[in-house]
Amino acid sequence: MKIAFTQRSLNYMAQAKTLADSFREYNPDGNFVIGLVDELIDALLSSHVENERLEALSVRKVQILRFNDMAEVYSIEKLNT
Repeated sequence: MKIAFTQRSLNYMAQAKTLADSFREYNPDGNFVIGLVDELIDALLSSHVENERLEALSVRKVQILRFNDMAEVYSIEKLNT
């Protein structure tokens, strides 16, 4: 099984969904995961992935060492890259 991953903030969820659709077109059994740099807000996220086969994972749940320090220093665009 193939797995694809992208890291985005919620304001780029439409682009992430387009990427996921393209991936699934050529890999119908694959899993697509979206890593979110933003705070994960379940109600907002569910409106983006409702009826979609997408998995979203808050980057804070991954427990990246010193992520809070990076979040204070870098803009959301730089955190995504």
